[in-house]
Amino acid sequence: MSSRPLIERRLEPNDSPLTVSLITLLAILAALLVGSLFFLPFGANPLEAYSAMFRESFGNLRGIGFSLVRATPLIFVGLGTIFAWRSGFFYLGFEGAILTGAAMAVWVALLTAPEAAIGPLPPLFFFPWCLPPALRPGAFGPVSWGYYAPGLRAMR
Repeated sequence: MSSRPLIERRLEPNDSPLTVSLITLLAILAALLVGSLFFLPFGANPLEAYSAMFRESFGNLRGIGFSLVRATPLIFVGLGTIFAWRSGFFYLGFEGAILTGAAMAVWVALLTAPEAAIGPLPPLFFFPWCLPPALRPGAFGPVSWGYYAPGLRAMR
């Protein structure tokens, strides 16, 4: 009996379209199978649940619009991560940065809302004077948040 290992390391990856497609399809099916286990304790039919999720997300223009609204920030975070890693910059806090930017922008929006500390403001005053300051905390909040992780790591 030979002592040949069950898994061998390849010198070159197999990049055939058939292999890549098959592995992707198997990964999607495995994810759906594992996800369907979460429906079973509640007595829900996983096939009906997946059908309803797909129908509500992509069945009409409103569902497609809601899906795009929810997915766009995540797509930008993914693109930013890829761009940063390809340029040699290593940072894992992109999700925290997008949440911090959203929180800071909401904070400024609530300050200028009706019955708030600064609001209500007429549109002619709001757009040139309040919108740019609302965008600044949305941009500088994640920058300040991004200094915490390297600072804590440097103190270590």
